[in-house]
Amino acid sequence: PHDLHYEVASAALEKGLHVFLEKPLAGNLAEARALAEVASGCQSVFMVCHNLLFHPAVIRAKRMLAGEPIGRLTCCRAWSRGWLDLPPDDFRRSSQATGGGAWIDTASHLLYVLEDLVSPIAEVVAIRSDGDSRIGGEDNAAGSIRFEQGSTGVLEVSYADWNSKPLSGWPADWNLGYQLFGTEGNFRLDL
Repeated sequence: PHDLHYEVASAALEKGLHVFLEKPLAGNLAEARALAEVASGCQSVFMVCHNLLFHPAVIRAKRMLAGEPIGRLTCCRAWSRGWLDLPPDDFRRSSQATGGGAWIDTASHLLYVLEDLVSPIAEVVAIRSDGDSRIGGEDNAAGSIRFEQGSTGVLEVSYADWNSKPLSGWPADWNLGYQLFGTEGNFRLDL
């Protein structure tokens, strides 16, 4: 669970163990900074998992976009939508254990892929849904981003997208993708 990342990872690093940590880095910014400090002061290898960077489609997309075939990027959008059914004992049913809901659990995948395909992100602003939730935190959230090179983007995450409710079980009907718009065309990546 996310709320144990700092405690477990820092203890492992202090014992000289290598750590491959699932996202998020920690439950809050103070713990993230403290964990980075611990990691920088030891000889162990420390890595946060960004699994989609190793997806064959993302690797191919990066190669295809390297020659700037769509021109200068003007804006983009990214989405991760579906109907997530969680068993009663899943840690993601607790907003205390996760630090939130759909946003903290899935938006990072959208952000790190966009940074890899476009440029570093300068700013992220997000809003979440309020009210009853099927999971511990928000079921839906939306965000806006601005890249260091000046273009903008829109993100959408949902664990309650009824249109995507799978008939065959998760993750069969999950909808995850990116669309980049440039001065010379656009590029769409569906995963």
